[in-house]
Parts: sequence; structure tokens; C-alpha cells
Amino acid sequence: MKKNNWSMVIQRASTSGVDIWIGKLLAKHAPGAVQIDILKSDELICSRAINTWQRPFRRLSRGFYHLSQFTQLIPGVHYKVELSCVEDGVRTLLEQGQFSTLPEAIPALGQKPFTIALGSCFANQDDKGRVAAAYKALYEHADESVRPDVTFLVGDQVYLDLGFASMIPFSQFIRRRFAKRYATNWQDLSDVFTRGATWMLPDDHDYWNDFPFNDLPILALQSLKFPVVRDKWISAANDGVFNIQSSRLLEIIDIGDDLSICLANARTTRSAEGFMAEAEFTKLLDWAKSLRTPGVLVVQQLLLDEAGGEERNLASFTHQYQALVDALASTGNDILVLSGDVHFGRIASVELAGGGRLTEVVSSPLTNLKGIFNGLGAGIANRLPVHFPPQLDTANNSPKVEYHSQNVLGHTKGRYFSQYPKDRTNEHFMTISLSRIADGELELSVDAWLVREWDEQASLPAKGFVAPFKARLKAKS
Repeated sequence: MKKNNWSMVIQRASTSGVDIWIGKLLAKHAPGAVQIDILKSDELICSRAINTWQRPFRRLSRGFYHLSQFTQLIPGVHYKVELSCVEDGVRTLLEQGQFSTLPEAIPALGQKPFTIALGSCFANQDDKGRVAAAYKALYEHADESVRPDVTFLVGDQVYLDLGFASMIPFSQFIRRRFAKRYATNWQDLSDVFTRGATWMLPDDHDYWNDFPFNDLPILALQSLKFPVVRDKWISAANDGVFNIQSSRLLEIIDIGDDLSICLANARTTRSAEGFMAEAEFTKLLDWAKSLRTPGVLVVQQLLLDEAGGEERNLASFTHQYQALVDALASTGNDILVLSGDVHFGRIASVELAGGGRLTEVVSSPLTNLKGIFNGLGAGIANRLPVHFPPQLDTANNSPKVEYHSQNVLGHTKGRYFSQYPKDRTNEHFMTISLSRIADGELELSVDAWLVREWDEQASLPAKGFVAPFKARLKAKS
């Protein structure tokens, strides 16, 4: 960890504002007063003194955070952020970062595109700073065509259920363990969180494997069979999701008349009835049905998938899954789905019944699990439904899914008696760049970046694709 143990996360940039989250997640005593400054080209734009603090975890006597919302910024402008303290007239810089406010429209082809970084599944077991170094290099040194403006992390930002310490049922121990895991990961991901604005959606390991269900034969999770332990675990996990990740159940971001993005949390309110609570699911359907532009659905699990086996996925919830597919197809607009979870990377597309085309980009993992947990997280892109929606009987000639094999990421072979006995997808994140070609038409370009391989000549992470994936997103004419 860094010496001062401060974490800063730049969150939720809009055309006119930004949220800045700061915290000391393991501190036993409340921090003193600090100051957040936002600068444009070294000119101070606004400043805020912070001297009130909240606890991220209820009933835990350590850890503090503060969330500040800044407004009255200018669209499409690059800003710097500085966190500092002043003692005896001496200013000490604690953290610094940078971000850009959202543009009022998707930039025209030939200008710097609007670029999203996409990743999921981060465990610091054997990361050694690779993810942060790769992201920092891309943000600071890459060509502007792939330089991220914002980041979407779509699940498993922490693995709260990892390790046999999960068997200890005491509520204080659970909260302390969660706080330590967040503190460690937030330090390790600092160079991601302080470069561009980040949005986070939690997935099952931000709670426990296959949350909210607990019918898998996992020894370390058997204490969750007791309702009192389960309730304490959920309460503490939700504190992390809402107070530290600052997740929301549903969020819509419109960029002018060019693009509409919906981030849908399909995990936190999941139940036997569906992957989302009815109120939020209705809002998701309303967004899809009212689209007048190409749409981007950001969700934790794959849409182009067959129903899960032992672990549930979106297709496991037949009613909501079909309703969502129908809603996305209803307007005839092209849809881009951004997802993670499965520990493989993949790009696939399919024609929708309403005339649009759905393209799904899956980016997973940022890091692979090792040792005895390697089998839980090792994956290859072997879930390949032929038709969409997946059918047990394909005689109805439902549309065929196209897999863009030239852009499938490589794998590393497992070795017996090593830390990685299972074959695994090479660790990576992806960048999704969007440029406006004409009214109602965008150019899409997707690149992948390997966090464990380096292009020394370019001082950048190695490319994971032979060539960028290219496509067009269109609104219904």
C-alpha cells in the first residue's frame, strides 16, 4: 500500500460535473481536514474543504470516506484533480488525478473518439501492479484513438468470498475482512481510478459466488446457510457496493442525440423471480423500448449465452431474459452490450428481430485466480450458442450468432503442480471507441490490451487482437 493509505476515485463525470470519492479504508481515526481542487490547465476552477467523514461499513470502528459532487464544469474539457492537506502552512499533496467531462455529442470521425475502457474480475493475488501500469500507460501514452475517457468495471472488483476465512461467521470479522480487501484492491487500482471517470457494477464475488443463491458445494460458504450470518454478510457487502463502489441499481447516460448508455445492475436485487427487482427491470425495459439512438447496455453477465448450469446467468431467468431481448429488438436500433464475468474475452453479434443488430463485447478477466482457486476462475470461450435467443429446438430458424474469431484472445496452458493448473484466458481489458459518421450512425472500434505482456517499443501493453474489431452502430432510419 502507499504510505499515506489514501484512495481517490474519480466517478460519474457528466457534461457539467463529476463525483470525487476519497477515503482511508483502514484508518482507526478520522482524517483531518483535506482539500479537493479541480484545475483546468493549472488554473484553479473550484476548491472544496472536506472535514466531515462517513463510515463505509456500519458497526465497524475503522475506515472513513467522503463523496463530493462538483458542478458547473464545461462539456468535453480535460481537468486535473488534486487532494491535499495543509498543516502549519505547508501543503502536502496526497493524491492527484485527471478526467474529462462528457462531450455534448459523440465526436465526428477524424476527431478523438469517445472511448470506454471495459474490464471485470480483479484479484490482487498475483497482479503486482500490472493492471494499473497497463491502464496508466494507455491513458498517458497511447494514440488518442484508443485513449480511455471513461471506465466501466462490470463486476468482481473484489473477491469477498475468496479463502477459507469465509467460514468464520462473526460479523465483526466479516466486516474487517471486507474492509481490508477493499483497501488493498483500491490501492492496487489507484492508477485506474484516478485517470478518467469510473462507473462500477457489482457481480457475484462482490457478494459471494452465485449470489444470492447458496446451493453450490463450496465448503468455504457453508456458514451462509445460517440466516444470521447470511444477513450480516449481505449487509456488509452492500455497504461496500453502495458506499465504496458507489454503485446504483440503474443509471442512464445520454450523449447528445447520438448515443444512450444504460448501466443495469443485474446482481444486487437478484432473486428466484428474476435477475433484477421488478421496479428497476421495468425502467430497463422502458429505456430499451424508447431508444431513438443506438443503445449501449452495460451489464455484468452475457446476453448472448445459454442458460447457466450450476451457476445462474441472465438466460437462467427465462421470463426477464426474453422480455429484455424483446425490448432491445423492439425499436430496430443497433445495440452494443458491454459485459464481463466469464473469464474469457469475446466479440459476437447477431441480427435482432426488429431489424437492428446486437453486438456484444465481453472483457474478462483483469487477473486470473491462482492456486486452489484457479479452477473457479479459469475460462475459455466455449459457451457459444448457435442461435439467439438460445433455443433448445433451433428448427424455427432463429438468427445465428456470428463469432468474430479473428479477435478472440489467446490462452495460456495450465500446468499441473503450478499456481495455474487450468488453461486460462490471458488477462486483459478492452477499449471501445465511438465516432460519429452521420446522424444516427456511429463507427465502433474495439481493441484488447494484455496486462501481462508489454510492447517495449511503444511503452504500452501488448495488443490482444490481431486487428481492431470494426463495425457500425445505426439508429433505425
